[in-house]
Amino acid sequence: MFRATERISRVYPVVLLLTVVASLLPTGWLYWTRDLSDVIRLPITPVAHAGNRLAGILRPVDATDGLNTEDLRGRLELLETDRDRYERLYRAQRLRSQELASQLRLLQNLPESVLRAPRPPMILASDVTGRNPRDVISAVELDLVPEIAERVLEGDVATWKHQYLVGRVVRISPFRVTVLPVTHPDTGPVQAVLVHNRNQDLSTPPPRLLLKPVGDGTFAGEVNHRHGTAVGDEVVLADSGWPAWAQALELGRVESVRQLDEAPLRDLIIIRPKYQLFELPHVMLLARDEEPSTSGAVQP
Repeated sequence: MFRATERISRVYPVVLLLTVVASLLPTGWLYWTRDLSDVIRLPITPVAHAGNRLAGILRPVDATDGLNTEDLRGRLELLETDRDRYERLYRAQRLRSQELASQLRLLQNLPESVLRAPRPPMILASDVTGRNPRDVISAVELDLVPEIAERVLEGDVATWKHQYLVGRVVRISPFRVTVLPVTHPDTGPVQAVLVHNRNQDLSTPPPRLLLKPVGDGTFAGEVNHRHGTAVGDEVVLADSGWPAWAQALELGRVESVRQLDEAPLRDLIIIRPKYQLFELPHVMLLARDEEPSTSGAVQP
């Protein structure tokens, strides 16, 4: 009995020394202890879970523990402010996405010749402060973002819904683009083609006419009386002084037809555009076929 006790007392220091050495070893070397701890923890887990549930019922966690009424009111107001701010941001982003979606639909409907132009087409939103709603032929100012400033040149054509010709760029400033309506007298006469709504002989070329801006948002032109021009006929661009891809864009519709007394064989027609530039929320600026000429540059 004494020898057994003496033998056990000798083992204790060895076991203690081994325990200390094992505790100093890297944890990666003792990976096998993880499985052992899981086995030992397995019968205790259900009891511990039930105890935690019981403790939560007897003493619920209070998020306001240690906070007075003023602090709670301040936190609530801060949360409401953040909620309103994120709601406004969400609505703004939703409106922006809808605007971009409508612009994308416009770009997708453009003819392929426009997309092959040297400078890609782009859409600029009209600045509300840059239009005069009381003047039909007033110029409109568009916002010019610095990133696209080099892509806008004088002479670029402004269209609406990729179908209607509404104006042309006449001036560019560091932050604004000035677009003059196509019906402005400074735009000058425009050559066009008259397209009848009723069936016509395809072998007969459509009548051509020279349109002059009247100054009230309309064009005036003369056409041969034998063509039988009627109210509602469509007039499209056919002018070599404009870009090739801008040809056949609609200028307007015939508003009135009157036979000239001094020239009974000719009719005076008035064309009114379907859309006026100052009424539009945004326009599409399309690039010209060629880049600006540099032949006039001073040679060294």
